[in-house]
Amino acid sequence: MTTETTERTYTTIDKSGWGDGPWQQEPDWVAWIDGETAFPCMIVRGPLGTLNGYVGVDGEHDAFGRSLDDLSSVLSIHGGVTYAEPHQPGSFNPEYSTIEQIEGLEGSWWIGFDTGHWNDIAPVQSQLPDFVVALSLRDIPGTSTEGTYRTVAFVRAECLDLAGQLFALEDGP
Repeated sequence: MTTETTERTYTTIDKSGWGDGPWQQEPDWVAWIDGETAFPCMIVRGPLGTLNGYVGVDGEHDAFGRSLDDLSSVLSIHGGVTYAEPHQPGSFNPEYSTIEQIEGLEGSWWIGFDTGHWNDIAPVQSQLPDFVVALSLRDIPGTSTEGTYRTVAFVRAECLDLAGQLFALEDGP
């Protein structure tokens, strides 16, 4: 199955204080319909500058309404499934409440993941002196002062992988 779609991207966050990095050239919100599965996909930048990825399924899909724990046991994605909720405008980030209203997003059950885990870099860390980052993050599970920034390209690939897994679930567990 191949579905034609227009990708929508928005850049709304002032990243001037975040220092140099790939986040400076990336959009803060991306939405598209996956051409292989026809599922809506979305990438949203969170408050720490990390990116979150989501795939939506409709009410006919086996994953619709399933709990986070249930989905975590059957889906494998970066950092694990961290979101399983119905979509409501503004639920991902209030700044995007009006731009989220595009075809395919409303009425879906969204399954998502984030890139704010151990060994993931949060762009806003670059705003703080190194010693503050080290002190504030050293004892917090899921944070790191060293690691990899997960780019829009990385999150897009993970979204497509998640969409493929969800497509396979239509006939499975």
